[in-house]
Amino acid sequence: MNERKVLFVDDEVKVLNSLRRGLIGEEYKCFFAKSSEEALKVMEEHRISVIVTDMKMPGMNGLQLLKIVEEKYPDTVKIVLTGYAQLPQILATINQVDVFKFITKPWKLEDEFTHIIRQAIDYYNLKEERKLLKERLEKRNALYQNILKSTEDKLENIRDDLKNVKIINGKTLNFITEKIEDLEWLDPSDKQIFKTIINELMDLFNNYINILPNSQESFKLGKLLDNLHNYLASQKIEEKVKITCKVDLSTRVTGSYKLIYFILIRLMKNVINRYEETSIEVYLDKKIIENFNRIIIKMNIAINGNKETSSSDNKIFRNINQILKQIAERKNCNMEFMDEGKNIMIEILTDFNCDIR
Repeated sequence: MNERKVLFVDDEVKVLNSLRRGLIGEEYKCFFAKSSEEALKVMEEHRISVIVTDMKMPGMNGLQLLKIVEEKYPDTVKIVLTGYAQLPQILATINQVDVFKFITKPWKLEDEFTHIIRQAIDYYNLKEERKLLKERLEKRNALYQNILKSTEDKLENIRDDLKNVKIINGKTLNFITEKIEDLEWLDPSDKQIFKTIINELMDLFNNYINILPNSQESFKLGKLLDNLHNYLASQKIEEKVKITCKVDLSTRVTGSYKLIYFILIRLMKNVINRYEETSIEVYLDKKIIENFNRIIIKMNIAINGNKETSSSDNKIFRNINQILKQIAERKNCNMEFMDEGKNIMIEILTDFNCDIR
């Protein structure tokens, strides 16, 4: 910390000499002025922490001096030396200037005077620390604002890029579809298979793009079930899907919510669009892995009859599921498929972690 400087102002030389002798050994540097004009010259040359001034002086009095100090050097702490007969000046000073303390004459140097000066320096130090802290906070806030602005700009660019990717992908797949229609040597049934593949891939791609960016979030497990039920109701397929949760719905979990919701919806849609007579059972349960609670989702699919029985259509079904599996694995979400003809079991070990006692 820089050495603090205290300026004493009094037109009585004997008072200044007494202070000069009595304050030897103090930790602050002392300056002495015989008039307000001399005091202002000192303040122009030195950064004064505390000014101690008499009120009644020839020429510029103490009140006039302190008003100038308050305007030009607002951080300087102000102390007034006054006699008992100077009450009007004291009241005027209180009303016009921010004074830290009044010291009445005569004073006791050791018991009163030096103690007040030290208090004033402590107060000055406190104001300086608060000022530095405020400056640091303002700089830090400005830095954070710049970071947020830069991050938002990057996210906006990413969103624009994703829109462009979506446009390019759609144009490309539409172009391929048109070209397939122009191939005279291709059977109509094969053309339909290609169109089905392209349409499902386009639908899968567009819906995945819509959930980006995909991030970790905290939510109650009931939110996932509520949204699944709402989706089934909107598609009028709730009678085909039974959802059972063996975990308290108020359990708060953390994980890639949008991803797992997307995968479950796509799996259901992939099954129901392909098989007329089918039922789906979805179970949500907990599993302890490496001392951490994890949410496990099992989907049992019973197929009673086929909407389409061609081997090519079954390949499309499995390929879509494999794409979903690869998407999940890149987000630490493991998926296992067990296909036994009329029964398919899909187990999803999500990256959801939860606090379950």
